[in-house]
Amino acid sequence: MSHIYPSVIRLQIHLPNQQSITFSEKSNLSNILADEQNQKTILTEYFEMNKIDTEAKNYTYLEFPRYYVWNQTAKKWTKCNQRKTIGRIYTVNPIEGERYYLRILLNNIKGATSFNDLKTINGYQCSTFKNSTLKRKLIESERMYYETMYEAAHNYIYMSEDFAKNGIPDGQLRINAVLLHIKHLLEQHHKCLNDFDLPTLILPYDLPNELPRLILNELNIPVSAEDLEKIRLLNEKQKLIFDTIIEGIEKDKPIVIFVDRPTGIITITIVIVYTVLYK
Repeated sequence: MSHIYPSVIRLQIHLPNQQSITFSEKSNLSNILADEQNQKTILTEYFEMNKIDTEAKNYTYLEFPRYYVWNQTAKKWTKCNQRKTIGRIYTVNPIEGERYYLRILLNNIKGATSFNDLKTINGYQCSTFKNSTLKRKLIESERMYYETMYEAAHNYIYMSEDFAKNGIPDGQLRINAVLLHIKHLLEQHHKCLNDFDLPTLILPYDLPNELPRLILNELNIPVSAEDLEKIRLLNEKQKLIFDTIIEGIEKDKPIVIFVDRPTGIITITIVIVYTVLYK
């Protein structure tokens, strides 16, 4: 039989009074809530052990399983000789806010006796876990990120150089290109432009958010003067498509066109139309 060595114990992490409780659909909810055993978790009993065992206060939550063993039936920690066991606190995404900062505190503070104890520094109790991590300098202040974004916003010309090289014209179109690029990077971390007081993303003609992104991807393809000259080489059907789109633009007439053709000159045609549209 296969086994894991050293053994790993997953350490629960939850905010005060937000622990999970497992029960069957036939259980009486009132009885479940009244049962104190159901309120006990690996984390809450870690706090309790620190209150009664002076040696326990020498360890962080992560280190605790090396010196204490968890009894799931009795729901309590029991002291034992040092053993080959690794503790692993469940991963928490920064977007979860207080639960994320609670995890940072548990990873760094030894001998905590309660949730409030984690918030307390030299007798002063912080209002949130986040404030506690900041005052303990366990994380950097978000001010640094705001200052970086502010500096970037006032050095737009340097951030837009690559877009200029790719042929995106100056003005609102290039500003949009820079802002969209920043927007997509921030979204990976569940943030948005407004979180950092960045300029508003202006979408021409009230287009949906995703459409400019598709257009900008096309505009990132450099279009040389030689390519523009190829308009004269369009065949009859290609010229019909081109003229129809240009007519729609000039007369401000909504049109829907589906093009199913191999890539090549028709792609250049579409890029030309996008360029005209957004100039």
